[in-house]
Amino acid sequence: MVESEVDDIGSTESAGAMTDEPVRIVPYDPSWPERFEEERATLADALGDWVLGGIHHVGSTSVSGLEAKPVIDILVGVRGLEESRSCFERLGTLGYLYAPYRSSEMHWFCKPDPSRRTHHLHLVPAGSPRFRDELAFRDYLRTHRDVAEEYGALKRRLAKELEYDREAYTDAKSEFIRATVQRAADHPILRCAYHAFNARDIDAALELMHPEVDWPNGWEGGRVVGHAALRDYWNRQFAAISSIVEPLNFTKESDTSITVDVHQVIHDVHTSELLSDSTVRHSYQLRDGMITRMDVLE
Repeated sequence: MVESEVDDIGSTESAGAMTDEPVRIVPYDPSWPERFEEERATLADALGDWVLGGIHHVGSTSVSGLEAKPVIDILVGVRGLEESRSCFERLGTLGYLYAPYRSSEMHWFCKPDPSRRTHHLHLVPAGSPRFRDELAFRDYLRTHRDVAEEYGALKRRLAKELEYDREAYTDAKSEFIRATVQRAADHPILRCAYHAFNARDIDAALELMHPEVDWPNGWEGGRVVGHAALRDYWNRQFAAISSIVEPLNFTKESDTSITVDVHQVIHDVHTSELLSDSTVRHSYQLRDGMITRMDVLE
């Protein structure tokens, strides 16, 4: 689990001797998602094959209606920390400044500098605890309005008390974040399956599924049954389209059935054209701790 807030960092660790920006909380700005999408497209073009687990809007600016520091937090899933070092120079040309904060978990950047921040960027190994927890924290706040409001009130109070001490501000929120991430750990099999799919880690996804899993072929039509057929289907799909699926809400229908509302964004692999951006509902059947069937509901 992450030990500090997923949308902030401590000033001394991240910025060294550079002047840091005071903590400033502002009302939610409806332009924040658009600002993320603009930056996502820029990063996708610049990073290319370095991106393994998608480019995600995280942190408080990604939660509709939530007060936040006016900084767009971006999570990029990468294959590994050592391999992704080779993209630092390219990120520098986009105005990102690297700082060695929590370097065993991620590569952290801010833009344009710590005294005047517009973006934070986290390069995190896809499927790692940090990657999973950043998304889980965001998703839980998005789907639990009461918890988001409680978090907003906490941030407002702490920002007044600790305006010029970012590290203390972050530390003061850590217990709330730990508790929220723990609550978000419900339905770990399905969360892990979505993370594995977004990371294109077919082996990890299939480990969560019954050998005779029954799966819809939503791209070509019909259904596929069994690990081998599903692997072949996903390989064909990944070669043609890039699909990032983010779970928004889990509903337990019975002891063996769960429905999930998801946000699905699909791009053409070859042209980067946006093919679909929609919310859909998935239905899962589980047995003995494994996924046995999945359906896309109308």
